[in-house]
Amino acid sequence: MKKLLFIAALLVLTKGFSQTDMNVEKNMFKVNFLMPGIEYEHGVTKNTTLQLGLGTGFTYESTFGVESAGLFVNLEAQYRYYYNFDRRIRKEKSITNNTGNYISLMTLYQPGKPILGNIRDYNDAFVARQV
Repeated sequence: MKKLLFIAALLVLTKGFSQTDMNVEKNMFKVNFLMPGIEYEHGVTKNTTLQLGLGTGFTYESTFGVESAGLFVNLEAQYRYYYNFDRRIRKEKSITNNTGNYISLMTLYQPGKPILGNIRDYNDAFVARQV
């Protein structure tokens, strides 16, 4: 009898924690052509995702008439919470491909040396965090 109750409880809990009722896409791969890069977004919970990206960033600087520019490689990670999926579903709007509003925690890493350009004094790596 205890084994039967344990198996029943295990099945209920497994169903409760399963990700079949997720609003976000389980796996999504994106390519950015404007600033070349690739991104991968993975559904973590019903309304949250983890997004990882490898791309490029452009920097332009003008100091005392001296202009310089550089193209950098950057690595980005975001934890996104989509907060309006339920409302979009009620209004019969699409949520495919994670269409909706979100807030996120983001961090960006950019090495110090440009891959193209003449910008100087950027020998240190750059790390940014945003909410």
